[in-house]
Amino acid sequence: GVGNILTGSVRRSPQVVRISAQLVGGADGVEHWAQSYDRAPGDEIKIQSDIALNVAQALSGTLGHAGKVALSLGGSANSVAQDLVLQARRLIGQADGPDAMRSALVLIDKAITKDPNYADAYVEKT
Repeated sequence: GVGNILTGSVRRSPQVVRISAQLVGGADGVEHWAQSYDRAPGDEIKIQSDIALNVAQALSGTLGHAGKVALSLGGSANSVAQDLVLQARRLIGQADGPDAMRSALVLIDKAITKDPNYADAYVEKT
């Protein structure tokens, strides 16, 4: 019962990260959009932002402005803030005591300082 499905694959070499993404219709399986990204390792946040923007553009005819806004809600364009939240999530997932949780909260607070509108960081803090 979904409208669209985003699928993809990731391949890595020491010099390149290749991400292929496809947007297909949920009802008919017809491909609406596809693109590959070749980037240097360490640029994954930029690739993620590019994919989200391109998917939003591909869906814009169907979703309109409200749909594009909904696709980007919660995220951040600040790669440092995103990295801090990812580090905090890893600590939370491996938490072996209160010190790990305190360290995760410090990282989340730093992310919020970098991007005060980063809703996902606030979610992690709760």
